[in-house]
Amino acid sequence: MGVEKFFRVVVHLLLRPGLPAIRLNNCFVLCTISIFLLLTACEATKNEETLKPEKELENPVVVEDKYELPEFLIDKHEQIVQVYGWLDSSTIIYSEKLGENNQLQVMSWNFQTQKKSVFYQPTEDIVDVSISPDRSYVLVHLAPLANEAVIEVLNHDGTMAFSASVPSIELAYEWNIHDQGVLFLSSFFEDWSYRTYIVNTKEQKIETIEFPQPFVKWGSKEDLLYLDWDEDEPNLKAPLMKKNLRSNQRESMMLDVIYFTRTEHTLMTIQDQSENYDKATYSFFTDKNKLITSFSALHLKNYSSWLIPYFDMREETSQFISFIPEKAANVGQYAGGFSLHVFNWKTGKEEVILTKAENEPLSCSPNGIWCLYGNQFEKIINLKNKTVKNLFEIS
Repeated sequence: MGVEKFFRVVVHLLLRPGLPAIRLNNCFVLCTISIFLLLTACEATKNEETLKPEKELENPVVVEDKYELPEFLIDKHEQIVQVYGWLDSSTIIYSEKLGENNQLQVMSWNFQTQKKSVFYQPTEDIVDVSISPDRSYVLVHLAPLANEAVIEVLNHDGTMAFSASVPSIELAYEWNIHDQGVLFLSSFFEDWSYRTYIVNTKEQKIETIEFPQPFVKWGSKEDLLYLDWDEDEPNLKAPLMKKNLRSNQRESMMLDVIYFTRTEHTLMTIQDQSENYDKATYSFFTDKNKLITSFSALHLKNYSSWLIPYFDMREETSQFISFIPEKAANVGQYAGGFSLHVFNWKTGKEEVILTKAENEPLSCSPNGIWCLYGNQFEKIINLKNKTVKNLFEIS
């Protein structure tokens, strides 16, 4: 899942009683969620100017300038539900409703050639869609029953590669960035308990494994990274751990980490500054855990929670693209806006793209030029000319 979607999974679990497996302490879950689910909790004040849907052209044209979008975006007559992400640097996939029966189909659309085609037609309700880091695979999460989840892994052209079902009310999944077609899958139950699996698309199998945490990143082909939250002593920080799936050997990598993410060759961590309450440190490390660079940013927190603004991280261009609050404040009291920054962790260059913006989900193209933006990815940002356009009108 995307980071902003990844931890949203647990929200539903707070609202239901129920069932056994590996049980999470309630306080521990609440602490974990307070850190991560604030990704979606903070809404900045609305900009005074509202973006207008782009005008539709009767005869769409091929766009020759790769830095420009055509005036014709997604057909305003389509009933768009959600944009999911990038198949390549100019092709996105999204779902639309068909007719009055509300059946969905997934479409692909190249905004430079204007080519649009049906990518996938599901047989059940779509919960989520996740594109693998190298864009070779697309996972579709379906919900045929309230307590059952089906995953269908598609090839880049939309053909079926693998399918499996697990008992679940919610799923979290993480693509293996070092072994494409392999996923870590967490299946949640009504009582916040969970089971974990390894899905191997190429070998056509799904295996149950025991793992100490449901949320992970892949550190290598066989190593999983996770924050080792203490169930008995909830905290806002935890040690960053590495566990090998083959040997089960565990290793502590770093202490007092608030949040982390991983691309193929780069680890990013967020830690607070004990000497400066108003700032957090974002650090970038090599495969060998050697510090590349770091920067400080204003942040929002209180005694029991952090807000990690939405961000994306592009290995191909060494770009870390993130919203940053315009001033430090208490999480629950902040009513200001956010600025969108692009930080290059190899050159150290930082650039401001937007100001007085809303903190909403981001998904950026492989070439580092475009970012889908918004709760349904209904907008698109051009990082080169610092403009925003609507892809479609939210119904």
